[in-house]
Amino acid sequence: MFVPDVAGNKLFHGYGNIETNAKVGLIFLIPGHNQTVRVNGKVKVIDGSALDDVKLEVHDPDEKAEVLQGLLLDVEESYSHCPRALKFSKLWDLEEISKNIAEPPLPPKEPGI
Repeated sequence: MFVPDVAGNKLFHGYGNIETNAKVGLIFLIPGHNQTVRVNGKVKVIDGSALDDVKLEVHDPDEKAEVLQGLLLDVEESYSHCPRALKFSKLWDLEEISKNIAEPPLPPKEPGI
């Protein structure tokens, strides 16, 4: 599994954690669906120069969009995750979403954080 870092999104802030412990766990959510998939494995950072054959898949890319680097995940296990917490949280409930938009449950993020 490959997770790209594309110019402009700046999602890869640092690799200190990966250098210390390469084990990762990812949970994939599908909007409107309560089941999830958990994937566990070990990850390594791949430089963009080694990714010439990786197809850029970005919604509405600009002229600067390119894959800079990525994480390559060696999947050790994957399984469905219990949907119980998602059901109780009302994560996909439109009424709950509208309520949270009108009255955010968390204070606004401070600038620069």
